[in-house]
Amino acid sequence: MFKRDILTALGVFAFAVAVIVNARGYSEESRFFPQLVAGALALLAIMMFVRTLQSRARTPENGDAMFEAPWRMLLVVVLTAIYFTAFSVVGFTLASVIFIPLSAWLFGYRKLWVTVPVAVAFVVGLIALFNGILGLPMPPDLVLATF
Repeated sequence: MFKRDILTALGVFAFAVAVIVNARGYSEESRFFPQLVAGALALLAIMMFVRTLQSRARTPENGDAMFEAPWRMLLVVVLTAIYFTAFSVVGFTLASVIFIPLSAWLFGYRKLWVTVPVAVAFVVGLIALFNGILGLPMPPDLVLATF
């Protein structure tokens, strides 16, 4: 797991740097957001790299947690495929508000009184970001069409 985490961190960092460099070719108003997201991704990759090195120094390797319950991973892949299909049928809002708590539940977080409000806040925040701040309209949506 140590080698896999190190390689993942390095790969994510390389991807983030490639996005930052590629975004330099965008127009002034279009380059800010991709570079911001890629910068955050690079920072997280660095944090993952450092944490992996620190955890290796503190504890012995305990095995690969990703495959302790492979059925969960398969369910997340199936759920993601259903999410993308539902996204085109019912729209971003409803599909996301359903997908986020379900995926959290599959990963073991069972408190719906937390996941549902977080999902709603996340979706509202993304809509506000795209519509209000970036001035980009959201795709057609059943929920947004009612307002």
